[in-house]
Amino acid sequence: MQNIKWQVAKKLSDDLLTQLLQNRNLEREADQSEFLNPPKPVFDYIFSHSHIDSKSFQKALTRIKKAIKNKEKIIVYGDYDADGITGTTVMWEAIYYAGGNCIPYIPDRATEGYGLNKAAVKRLANEKIGLIITVDCGITGIQEVEIANSLGIDVIITDHHQKGKRLPKAFAIIHDDTLVGVSVAWTLAMGVKREFPNQKFESKINDLDLVAIGTIADLQPLLFKNRSFVKWGLQALNKTERLGLRMLIDQADLPWGEIDTYHVGYIIAPRLNATGRLQDGLSAVRLLCTKDELQALELTDSLSKLNTQRQELTITSFEEAEMQIKVSDNKKVLVLTHESWHEGIVGLVASRIKEKYYRPTLAISTQGKVGKGSARSIKGFNIINALREMEDLLIDCGGHPMAAGFTIELNKVEEFKKRLEEFTEKYLEPTLLEPLLEIDAEVKLSDLNWEFKKIVDKFRPFGVENPEPIFLIRNITVTHISLIGKIQNHLKFKIGNLEGLGFGLGYLFPEVIKNPKMDIAFSLNESFWNGNKKLFLKIKDLHLIP
Repeated sequence: MQNIKWQVAKKLSDDLLTQLLQNRNLEREADQSEFLNPPKPVFDYIFSHSHIDSKSFQKALTRIKKAIKNKEKIIVYGDYDADGITGTTVMWEAIYYAGGNCIPYIPDRATEGYGLNKAAVKRLANEKIGLIITVDCGITGIQEVEIANSLGIDVIITDHHQKGKRLPKAFAIIHDDTLVGVSVAWTLAMGVKREFPNQKFESKINDLDLVAIGTIADLQPLLFKNRSFVKWGLQALNKTERLGLRMLIDQADLPWGEIDTYHVGYIIAPRLNATGRLQDGLSAVRLLCTKDELQALELTDSLSKLNTQRQELTITSFEEAEMQIKVSDNKKVLVLTHESWHEGIVGLVASRIKEKYYRPTLAISTQGKVGKGSARSIKGFNIINALREMEDLLIDCGGHPMAAGFTIELNKVEEFKKRLEEFTEKYLEPTLLEPLLEIDAEVKLSDLNWEFKKIVDKFRPFGVENPEPIFLIRNITVTHISLIGKIQNHLKFKIGNLEGLGFGLGYLFPEVIKNPKMDIAFSLNESFWNGNKKLFLKIKDLHLIP
């Protein structure tokens, strides 16, 4: 296990609820109230709290209304990840049910790449498309929008990725980098629905199930607007009427009524992502839209098989990536390449390597005519800004401070690697390379009861910038120490009357047996067994006391 530094939050209050709120920088009473009781994300609340330009928004609505009235061909041009897929579905359904002649379009990752594609725009012009609405992409598509304009196609951009130095000359830009692609699209879609109040819109719950999936999958901070979307969206997801989504959830054997951010982030979203990573992202849109039971079943089976293939490719590629790493080099950034890597899984490889070695990591597939790369960063280092310092070496790039994608000519990869290593050596502070476990409060074993758990549960749904609270008990002696799991890789012991489970900590068994006195960092969870509910400690880390 990588050596993790513990950072225990300063004690600000004897009251646990107050302590946890202030740990999340929620000090104002109004902010605390909104956090604990997230308002339902209706259009007026979201729009009034957004960064969307109202003039551009109204301009977009007027253009969409005109296109619907005149029966123009409209393309909703999305991205192939879970955020883009859910956003495309939300936007397409709103226009389609408003009476629009609308078609969803997800680019092929291998042949077209991310975002607006020049060849695709020209092809769409030949098909007499009058309006393109982007979802989760477009904010850096300067040349592509220029081509569309020259061919008589208006472009409305809805996106949340970081703006570049210049903006495309689109008909309208709907942008908010505090939201995700699907929630930006949802805001415009709700505006469209308000323009057509007499139309029969199919969704009875305003697509909040899909907005929750996209928001969780894209790792946006779960505070304020995003917390509202996810809190209410999870409720909608647990009773979704979408046939394909219900089949996907059933096939994954998820617990109806209890589906949370974990199930979305690690089970539902990866299945939706798999099709865009390895095949045709439009299949996932069809799954979310279909009302045909046979089609839903076929699409669900296909997604499941693709997800298994994605898992196998990721494991193999991760092992190949590790072989390139020389820990002794002590590089501040890891740039890894391989000609056999599928470009659809380089983001997963970069993410896993980053988690294990706690370094900004870039994985590049060099199997085609150009390199397709994905970057994942660590807290405190803005990876998209770093990439933009090297834009002269890149064909394109886009993303967020913590994750980005890029394309590069193969003969420039080595120079890119060298310059990025020099950049991080100069600007990446060594202290940022130390993994940190942020602990909310030091507690006593006697504090841990169901009332304590009720307070912790007020902070659900957990996610970015609102992690599951972590607590610390010092100087405790554990008993009944054992190994569990199919390969005996999990640690189990008793702490007073409670059980502690350390998943993946089985390697510490010999040391704990010899010396059972320790400090424990943990989250408080509950389990159900034979109809009984009980508390247990999920061990995050432990320090043995000599």
